[in-house]
Amino acid sequence: MKKTILYITALALSCGAFTSCDDDFERPPMVVPQATIKANTEINDLKAQFVNAAESNYAVQIPAREDGSHYIIKGRVVSSDQAGNFFKQIVICDENGDQCIQLNVDAYDLYESYQYGQEIVVDVTGLYIGAYGKLMQIGAAPTSAYPSRIASATFAEVAQVNGLAQPDKIKIDTVTIDELNQIKNNQEEWLKWQCRPIAIKNASFEDAGKKTLSESGSNGVSRNITDGTGSVIIYTSGYSDFWDYYCPEGTGTVVGILSCYRDNWQIRLNSIDGLQGYELSKAPGGGDTPGDITNDGSEAKPFSVADVQAGATGSDVWVKGFIVGWVEGQVLSSGAHFNADATVQSNILLAPSADVTDVTKCIPVQLPAGSVTRDKINLQSNKGVYKKEVMIKGSLEKYFGVAALKNTTDVKGDGIGGDE
Repeated sequence: MKKTILYITALALSCGAFTSCDDDFERPPMVVPQATIKANTEINDLKAQFVNAAESNYAVQIPAREDGSHYIIKGRVVSSDQAGNFFKQIVICDENGDQCIQLNVDAYDLYESYQYGQEIVVDVTGLYIGAYGKLMQIGAAPTSAYPSRIASATFAEVAQVNGLAQPDKIKIDTVTIDELNQIKNNQEEWLKWQCRPIAIKNASFEDAGKKTLSESGSNGVSRNITDGTGSVIIYTSGYSDFWDYYCPEGTGTVVGILSCYRDNWQIRLNSIDGLQGYELSKAPGGGDTPGDITNDGSEAKPFSVADVQAGATGSDVWVKGFIVGWVEGQVLSSGAHFNADATVQSNILLAPSADVTDVTKCIPVQLPAGSVTRDKINLQSNKGVYKKEVMIKGSLEKYFGVAALKNTTDVKGDGIGGDE
């Protein structure tokens, strides 16, 4: 179904060999499509009515409403299959950007008929609503346990475009990864956030410069990003036209559609333009890669904080840095304190210098109960270690959702517990 149709009257050139025609003619107006059906149901209300929280994969047919009328929803197209990262799928969101859902349609090049930023109205009665991997979606009768793809002809009958594309009306929510992780604990919010366009600032790739975003011909590959508050997956198809770009180095802003698989969020890019502020390349990088980590984690050559954030690995390794704070609660972004007034003994923040007050430049360090490290350097009992340089032994693992030092067993430093 084409949305923008420009009718131009054909001119009959019946002029003689030595005569000329008047070049002035009136162009017919552009025809703006108007939907003839009107939405009567909010997308979130539809999802809440048919969700089955106990199942990851399911599908139920959408009946008529109690009064016999059909369920009709509307939304602006926020996805695009032009770059190949979305395949036979359309994601729509309401005007506020907080009611979104995926539509499965058995057609190629959907971006041509249902343009990015264009509103569509869909009569969903008779279609199927359900989930695949807990991501709610609308489709046709299931061939497996979840909604399949709606035949192209059927979709053309039940979906109507309404107006021209207006990409500037798409709402994009800026969030932190930690905020996304907190949302997962609330079923109602979890449903509301599915398929929303989002932006994550100060994001860096764990495989920066080392791996491509996907692998040729794969259905999808996961790459992790972090913003200092947690980590989340960027999921990219090996059939997209940007799969062979390397995970960019440095930090930037990631803009994409918030998807999920079971209990894990995934972000899907519409195109390579979803990676903003990075230096994009199809060649391996030379920055924050393990090849540039010259330290080996030994006591003689301990890892630095930058080494840990760049991807250093290992257990029973030493990390060197300055104690600059501690974390209250379970949320790194909001719980980080850069002082010695700790109310907990279970962790500290380690930084490359004593004056750091940016949590994204720190790594959290776990101080296990009963350990030497908790005894010697927890800030609640040892305020004198604040801003001191130390070397701590432990395992490099995730903690608070980011690269960190856990299961610590030893610490050394000037004046730390009698060390010289």
